[in-house]
Amino acid sequence: MKNPKIKKINGYLKTDHQGLKSLYERIKKIELLTQKIFTYLDPNLKKYCQIVNDENNRLIMLVENAAIATQLRFQTANLITQFKHDPTLKHIQDIHYKVRPLNSSYSKRYLIEINQPPLLLSRETAETIKNTAQTIEDLTLRNIMEKIAQHYKK
Repeated sequence: MKNPKIKKINGYLKTDHQGLKSLYERIKKIELLTQKIFTYLDPNLKKYCQIVNDENNRLIMLVENAAIATQLRFQTANLITQFKHDPTLKHIQDIHYKVRPLNSSYSKRYLIEINQPPLLLSRETAETIKNTAQTIEDLTLRNIMEKIAQHYKK
């Protein structure tokens, strides 16, 4: 039994709902672009990336954190060169990386829990830092290094 009030999305797309139709087409375009671009990305990095826009010959990619963005920036020239050989990607001349905001639900898995105990230095590392600090002439930096050296496993 079919509910007459429920209309398939194709029904909306075939009518005069141009806003919805253009949105749906944009989503499909980004999905296809994502599939194509991800074939060129490092498999270890692609799980931290999301293609969000492609306009004015510029690809905009949302990345999980600054470290991922930095790794991708080093690969940008190589990626653009590879894109030149692909008919669907040859228009891309620049890639802009944006770091996903920390309050994003996707990013919350990377936040350190507040109740987690602080990481401590080994006794040997603390001793090395303390010895290094004693050779520093800058008093402020020396004090900071000595304070760091106090954080070791007792």
